[in-house]
Amino acid sequence: MMSTEPKNNDLNATEKKMVTPTTSIAERPPYPPGVPFKFAPDGAVQPFAGNTILAHLSPESAIYSSLLSLHSKLATHPTLSRLYTLLPPPSYHVTLFEGVCDQVHHGPPGVFWPQGVPVDAPLEECTSLLIGKLGTGSAVSATGGSLDDFGLRVTGINPRFVVIGVDVSCADAGEQEKIRNLREKLSKVLGIRHPGHDLYRLHISLAYFIRWPGEEELEALSVLLKEHLEGMSEKEKGVRLGRPEFCRFKDMFAFERLFYLGD
Repeated sequence: MMSTEPKNNDLNATEKKMVTPTTSIAERPPYPPGVPFKFAPDGAVQPFAGNTILAHLSPESAIYSSLLSLHSKLATHPTLSRLYTLLPPPSYHVTLFEGVCDQVHHGPPGVFWPQGVPVDAPLEECTSLLIGKLGTGSAVSATGGSLDDFGLRVTGINPRFVVIGVDVSCADAGEQEKIRNLREKLSKVLGIRHPGHDLYRLHISLAYFIRWPGEEELEALSVLLKEHLEGMSEKEKGVRLGRPEFCRFKDMFAFERLFYLGD
């Protein structure tokens, strides 16, 4: 399942219709859902500011090295590379809890915008209020467990029509419970609960589609990703995440860490 990314009303309606390979060409809008909200039709990154809680992949990790190799394959492919904009490897991360986006102020309180924060409040004010809530330590102490070293495993690499992403799942029931508890506590402390909160699946985004792939292109891309996955070692499929980071971002190319939860 794809992540439930923050989106405005138009993008939300589009994504609901455009997430399966069986959707007919006649039903599709001109571009995939990330265009023009996050990327221009020519692939240039667009302003899409917000905040989030995530964990970056360590550049020293085996999975990071493997994804660098995949990045190169995708970047240099003679025909497929026109379909997507690749994300910079330093941005690779697993989102643990979605914050807010400046383009998304609509909806009931506590859904896309925090409970108790005016919907017309500037993003900077909203971010400061969230920092204040997290800075008290309440969100961390309430989790009832360690915030270090979450254990995940790669379960797939797939084209999702919005992104090319790496699917990851918790290594065991204990890790799953840790992340579930963290997400529940953060939701209560921050006053945010996105649609699909209970069904959210962890992932690593590698690229955003800027053009719809044709059937042959989709097949070729799926084969490339499948072959890369099959070539990954067990070590490369392991994902160890450090402490969650509260980050802000101006666009999809970089996520600036403001602090680690628990600092």
